Amino acid sequence: MSRKNQFHVLVVNDDGIHAPGLHALLRKLLHAYPRCDAKDDGVRKVNIYVSCPEREMSATSHSVTVRNPVFVESLELPGELSVLKAYAISGTPVDCVRMAICTNIFSGGESSSHDAHDKAVYKFKFTPDLVLSGINRGNNAGLNVIYSGTVAGAREAVIMGFPSIALSLDHAPTYPSDQDKWDYNMAADLSIPVINNMLDSIEKKEVPQNFFLNVNIPNVDNVSQIQGVKLTRQSMETKWIEAYTEVTRSVGYRREFLLTGIPVSEPDVNSDGGALAKNYVSVTPLHLSSSVLESPFLPVMKGWSVFGKKTCPTLLKKKKKKK
Repeated sequence: MSRKNQFHVLVVNDDGIHAPGLHALLRKLLHAYPRCDAKDDGVRKVNIYVSCPEREMSATSHSVTVRNPVFVESLELPGELSVLKAYAISGTPVDCVRMAICTNIFSGGESSSHDAHDKAVYKFKFTPDLVLSGINRGNNAGLNVIYSGTVAGAREAVIMGFPSIALSLDHAPTYPSDQDKWDYNMAADLSIPVINNMLDSIEKKEVPQNFFLNVNIPNVDNVSQIQGVKLTRQSMETKWIEAYTEVTRSVGYRREFLLTGIPVSEPDVNSDGGALAKNYVSVTPLHLSSSVLESPFLPVMKGWSVFGKKTCPTLLKKKKKKK
């Protein structure tokens, strides 16, 4: 059991182990928090663990590798990040979370000091206090959360019982003409206050089950353009307008199409996409349940004849025996 004010933080992503957004976040975490074996001076301390795809796995959503083995390779990250224990995983972001928690790659006797999951003591090999997923290249606001491997990494952690945060940097306003404008260092700086607040709530045991945060950070020229941090709802209008362009047409039946698109957002500043458009850091609480509790369609459904019957009518028909 670790001492008070010490945390084990797992970092995953979907852009891959070599992604600049990941490295910027790791550097910022290293500078923001001393390691747990540092002098006990009352300052919050964090041990960082890295489990990321060996290659880009964007838009893989919540997919899991089921019919092939998952390969795990120990990797030395560049420069000052070489002090971190890092693994490249052959699978998806969800696989990365599972490999970290359900295998012994990180189980050197270290486990969560805050009992994030009551069953973790006997079910899991490694039990982090917090899982961070990102920093992603491009926003994961609105309907993009459905497709996002970054959000899926955070979601998988919560399914296993561990608090998590998905972190993403928005596209530049001039996208796609300005595709190389990505200030991940600024995005990492803006992530730390949210991470700090989450660690406070974890220590106080305030974080509910089945709940995680989706953080989207504006892509601006200067940090002075940031308007603040806003608690938002998930937008239903923030998405990509997409099209398939035929690239080549080979002889025969095989044809090649390439997916292209541009991001669009809704104007409401209280939504994740709207807040981003107004240069707010958007913090959206998400829940595992997709149940609809309020809808004008529910009273209509309650009147459907299928409900209230003890047996489904199709099951009442006796199957004829084959002669």
